Amino acid sequence: MHLLGRDNACSALITFLKDLLGVQILLCAPIATSSVLTLRLPSQAESNEYGVRLAEQSELLQKAEELSTERGQQVEELQRLLGSMQIECGVLKDKMAEREAELLQLKADRKDGGGKEER
Repeated sequence: MHLLGRDNACSALITFLKDLLGVQILLCAPIATSSVLTLRLPSQAESNEYGVRLAEQSELLQKAEELSTERGQQVEELQRLLGSMQIECGVLKDKMAEREAELLQLKADRKDGGGKEER
């Protein structure tokens, strides 16, 4: 494979190929205005190791996705409960305001009633 360009373009391609294909770059030597890449494919043992690592990573990813789903459900449940608590808080505040108004009225009635008895 021949590439035209600077050494940084060669480095970028090397990184890309290594990540994409799992190949090891053995040589990237500039020749005049181009670079030559020699690629070595992984051995069977390396391929097997990559397969095992891929399976492990896939399992970890699946567990993380399951945990994320569970956490999402927990967040939804907590939001639902918070909404219910906010509604209940509003109802309780309204009841408390009503009771305070009743108490003030009772105090006012007692004061008026007590003044009438003195007359």
